[in-house]
This record gives sequence, structure tokens and C-alpha cells, in this order.
Amino acid sequence: MAENQTITAARQEMIVYCKHLPDIISSLSTPTSGDDGNKLMCQEKCSSLCKHISGYSSEMMTEAAVHECLQAIAKLVLDLTFMEEKILIDEDFSSKSSFYRVCNIIDTLQSVVDLANRTVQDKPVADVLSSEIMECLQWRKGALLYMYCHTINTQFSSESLPFYFSQCLEDGIKYLTSVFCTGSPPKWLTGAMLKKAEIDSEEEAEDKAGMLLAQGILSDTHLLALMYCGELCYWHTKLHRPNVHKHENKTKSDQSLNDAFDVSSVERNFSKDCSQINKSPSSHDSLVARESLKFGSSCAFYPVSEKCLTSPLSIAAQSTETKIDIVKIGKLCLENYVSAAHGPLVIGGWKTTKAEEILQYLYNLK
Repeated sequence: MAENQTITAARQEMIVYCKHLPDIISSLSTPTSGDDGNKLMCQEKCSSLCKHISGYSSEMMTEAAVHECLQAIAKLVLDLTFMEEKILIDEDFSSKSSFYRVCNIIDTLQSVVDLANRTVQDKPVADVLSSEIMECLQWRKGALLYMYCHTINTQFSSESLPFYFSQCLEDGIKYLTSVFCTGSPPKWLTGAMLKKAEIDSEEEAEDKAGMLLAQGILSDTHLLALMYCGELCYWHTKLHRPNVHKHENKTKSDQSLNDAFDVSSVERNFSKDCSQINKSPSSHDSLVARESLKFGSSCAFYPVSEKCLTSPLSIAAQSTETKIDIVKIGKLCLENYVSAAHGPLVIGGWKTTKAEEILQYLYNLK
């Protein structure tokens, strides 16, 4: 009886969420940036999903059905927020309200996780939404903050950066490292050392796949996450250690990462991640299938708990609760990026010049 009441309450809460979702999405846009066609499409999709959830009888609304509905809600939110993210990126974050719109998008993505935590309280959220969706949510939050920080860093001098810039960097680092922790965390992020196996030449291909798996690099998105996180750590270090290497050539060291990769790839990965989570796993996905992470286990630098993976309601008002070694995170991310780009993924043509420059800067810190 109690279980039926819990499932019924979960069904009702999901319905209420879907009914309010159009208003939430509408609030993400500026009055002038809204498009009537997009708003109508948003209302139709939310209404359709609401009817789908309402169509479950008490007998049909099992725990598995609750999980399926929550995953459908998450995919819808990922699609709808993507449109708003694209507007911000196309505008180059030029609007005065850009920071608040970034915060609101992150809060909206986080609201899906909060909904899952409220409706299914006895299971890890990654088991409910799936590790793939959780990874996509973390990637989208981290990549959006990277794009925003990248723009801010090019628009302002170090003396005139917004007061919340440091917190944006730290939250971006937190989200991007969390991308690797929605499944089984890679060894380098748990503090364990990777060991290079001595292999025969015929085992080389298998070892390359094993190396990528051990590093947590299962797609281009993971490689980008390493590079983005590394540069966020670099900016944070430069911000808080302004007198280090003061004679360094600023133009060279602070140039855009466009030389390393096309920044517009963020948009492509936004779209790709949203579409891929709707597809069945490929044979490659099966090969590198990851165990579901039990939140409460930990990475070496961020405790990977539900609290750690949540977005602040207001980034500017949120202080980092966990003291972390950002320089060490930056080194590890970039070392793994360079290792993969020079090794198993060399055929992809990933550039490492900028990553190696940043690594040299971090190595030289006293």
C-alpha cells in the first residue's frame, strides 16, 4: 500500500513538473529573443509528455515506468534547454543578462536531477536517469560554463573580471570532472596510478582500447571535457596567482583554444549527446559499458555524491564547500588529453600545442 502511494505521488509530481516546464523554459529567454514557434513547440512537447504520464493507471505505473518517465522528462529538458544555449552562444553572451541566463539554464538542467531525487528516494539518481543521461547533464552544464568563461576571459582584463568569474570556473571544473564519474570513475580521477602494460605488437589495438577505457575517454566529448577542464583550471590558477610568471607572453599564453580545436564543436556535441541517448547502445558502447556509480563513493578531488553533482541555485551566491587542488586536476586532465591525442587517438588529428603550453605553466608553479 505504501509503495503504491509513493508511486502515485511520484506520478503526480512528474505531471505537475511537465505542466510548469513551458513556463520554466520561457523564463530562460530574454523578451526579445523568444520565438513564438519555439514556444508553441515547447508547449506541445510538454503537453504530450504530460498526457503520456497521465495515461498510466495505478497498476501500470510501476517503478520501472517511473524511471522511464523521468528519463523522458530529462531528454525533453535537454532538448529544450539546448535551444536556449544555442541562442546564448550565437549572441556570444553579449546580453547583460547572459550570466543570469546561464545560471537559469544550469538550474533547469539540475531540476531534472532534483525531481528524480524527490520521486525515487531509495535509489541513486544515476540508476534512475541512467548514467548516460547523467553524464549528458553534467557535460552540458560544464561545457556551457566553459563557453561563458572563455568569452568573459577574452572580453575583460584580469583586473576587471566579474566577481563571480572564479566561482564559474570552479563550478565548470566540478561539472566537467563529474562527467567522468557518472559511471565507474577512471583511475586517474580516484587517485590510483595507471600502469602501462608491456604488450606484444599484436595486442596493440586491444591495449589502446583498454588505455582509453582506463582514462575514461569513451568519446570525443570526454576528450573535449579534459581539455575544457584543463583550461578552466589554468584560468583559475592565473586568476589566483597573478604574480606567477608575470613576464610571460600574455598574448601567447592566453590565446583562445581555437588553435587546439574548433570551439563550435561544443554545439555539435550538445546535439550529438542529446540524440545519442535516445539510441540503443552500439557494439562499442557495449565493449566499454560502465558500472553504475553508487553515489557516496568518491573521486580523489571531488566527493562524488548527489550534493557534489548539484548545481547552485545561484552560482554567484554559492561558495565552494570542498577544497580541491585545482592545479593537480588541471595537470591530470591535460596529461590524459595529451596522452590520448598522441596515442590511441592520434589518427583524429587532435592538436596538443596549447595543452602542452598550459602543462608547462602548471609544472613550473612553485
